[in-house]
Amino acid sequence: MTAKPKFKSDVSTALHTSAAMLHKVGALDEATMHHFDARHLAGPASNAPTVANLATNPPPCHPARMANVEKLSVALTPDMVAEMRAAVEDGDYGSVSEVVRDALRDWRLRRKVETLKVEELRRLVQEGIDSGPGLEAEAVFARLRARFGAPPAR
Repeated sequence: MTAKPKFKSDVSTALHTSAAMLHKVGALDEATMHHFDARHLAGPASNAPTVANLATNPPPCHPARMANVEKLSVALTPDMVAEMRAAVEDGDYGSVSEVVRDALRDWRLRRKVETLKVEELRRLVQEGIDSGPGLEAEAVFARLRARFGAPPAR
């Protein structure tokens, strides 16, 4: 029996479920899934350079490598700031900026999932319209009762 993966938070678990569905239908590739899981799986808090640690905690980007960076001022609640700083202090991230960038990547993924869900719903509605006129529910139930008998009393 395979152990169920443990994610850092309920949000990470929910996002993983959505991402896994996208992967299953081919909307996300294997590398993206591995990157997502590496960032969101809970693991031992360690600063030792292990493969898992390097995957979840890449070395901080050097400013020279981030030439197209724009600084923004963002207003956050004290709780949000405390969570972000704790993530850095716990070694989950190298800087508060990394926390924000990771959150934005998750936000992009969530928006993509939501867009795909809406597109799938539209496709299903159109499929229903294209399938022709509906059936009267009472007629369907009458046929079922005739074939299988009345449902058991509750």
